[in-house]
Amino acid sequence: MVPNVLPGTPTGVSASTGGAARQIAVTWKAPTSGGTVVSYVARAYTRTTGGSPTAQCTWTSGTLGCTITGLRSGTTYYVDVAATNQVGTGTASAPRVTFRTL
Repeated sequence: MVPNVLPGTPTGVSASTGGAARQIAVTWKAPTSGGTVVSYVARAYTRTTGGSPTAQCTWTSGTLGCTITGLRSGTTYYVDVAATNQVGTGTASAPRVTFRTL
C-alpha cells in the first residue's frame, strides 16, 4: 500500500563547484520516510532566507545528484533539496552554504 504522506526531508546535502565555471554540483541522501520518491529538485539561492531560487536542477533517476548551471561568477549561493512522491513535495532540506562560484 502507498503511504498517503509527503516525503521526508533529504539529508546529507553536499554542494561543490560543478567542474566548470558558474556551476554547483549537488548530492544528497534519500529521505527515510514518505514512500517512493519520484523526483527531487535542488535549488540555488543568493541568500539564506530563500525566496525565489536563482537556478535549479531536477533528478528523476540514477545517482542522487544533479548540477545547477547558469549561475553568476563570484557569487555565494545557498542550496536546498526537496523530494516529491505521488502525494506531493515535502519539506526542503535546510539551506546548505556553498562557496563562491568560479
